[in-house]
Amino acid sequence: MEILLLPLLLGLVVAVPAFYPATLPDPPFAAQLNLSTAQRNRLQDIQTTAHHHALRLLTPDQQAQWTPDSLWQNTSHLDLTPEQRRQLAALRLRTLSQMYQVLTPAQRQQWQAQR
Repeated sequence: MEILLLPLLLGLVVAVPAFYPATLPDPPFAAQLNLSTAQRNRLQDIQTTAHHHALRLLTPDQQAQWTPDSLWQNTSHLDLTPEQRRQLAALRLRTLSQMYQVLTPAQRQQWQAQR
């Protein structure tokens, strides 16, 4: 069942930031879930790490426009190279996968039902 979710996550990572300029919920699948404090802290750690990894992919000018929420926003204004877009999409997918692993089986089911 989880393997079937991978294409959905990949689609979310690649398509949503490209088509929707508004910020996605932060984190994308946790807004309506009953998360423990430990889960919230772990999700924050994952996002902080992703933010730092993203900064390494960007030029100084791009970094000046980047915020911690930029991972889930439309980044077309950054004028990314094709390689940067590819690496950022991979980072988004990796981050979503790590975040998904923080959830309990019941929370995963709830999240899937919301989609």
